[in-house]
Formats: sequence, C-alpha cells, structure tokens
Amino acid sequence: MGTIRLPLPVGLKIESILSKGISKQSLSRSLMQNNMTHITSLGADENDAAYLFQYASEHKSDCITAVEQGYEFKFLTIRGLKNFLQLRYGLIDGVDLIFKEDSLESVKLRKAWLRDIETAITKHWSFTIVDEYGSSVMGRFTLAQRELQVGTNKE
Repeated sequence: MGTIRLPLPVGLKIESILSKGISKQSLSRSLMQNNMTHITSLGADENDAAYLFQYASEHKSDCITAVEQGYEFKFLTIRGLKNFLQLRYGLIDGVDLIFKEDSLESVKLRKAWLRDIETAITKHWSFTIVDEYGSSVMGRFTLAQRELQVGTNKE
C-alpha cells in the first residue's frame, strides 16, 4: 500500500493537534479508540479534534496510518503549504520564510525534515535549495511543473 493521501484540512488538523505536544502514539491510540476527549484533555483544540474525529469516523485506518507513517496531501495550495510548514515545524512567516503570491522564499529548514516534506508535498510543490549551512538549508518552494501542455496541437 502506498502513502495515504489526505485532504488539506485533515492533514492540517493532524499537524495542529501534534503541534500542541501530543505524541503520534497518543493521537493514534485515541483515533483507534474513538476517544476525542483524551486528545482534548491533552491540549488539542476541540474544533480541530472534532473535525479530525468526524473524518476518521469514515476513514479510521487511513487516519491512523497517516499519523503513524506519514501522508501526502491530495491537493495543496500555497497557503496550505505555508500553514503545514508553520504547524509541523514551527516556522514563522517573515522570519523563517517569506510568503509570496505563488511561492515561498528564503525558507529555512533542517536537512532532517526534507524527506518528510517531500513525501507530503511532492506532487504539488518543488523545493530548490539555495544555500546550505551545517544541518540546515535555505531554499524556495515553487509550484511543481508538469509535463502536460495545454492547448498545443502537434499535427
């Protein structure tokens, strides 16, 4: 089985809950037991938890696998990418990244994060390393280019 693909709001709810210091194991166990109260008692936002648990009511195994093994987004907007990086890695707009209309510039990331980021966004965004220093990199995210050419006729 390949990587689980999640809608943007569901992935961001997972990241929001984990960003509160809740472990993947606690979230996974709560999803298995359908125990939203446990997660909110650990500090998760009630609305985020309610949204995730509602989605999990019909997609439980996908949600558990996504929490435990990672996921990719079905579709990811530039704002969704920015929110994902802020929630998962604590990046701050204007400090760790610069938000542009169609790209994220001067993004500071740890090299150890690159594989997980690539898995989550690979079909939607490209990351180009501009500079490397120690265990970190600086780069930019741009919309991934596709081979598809719309409106061309090769006759």
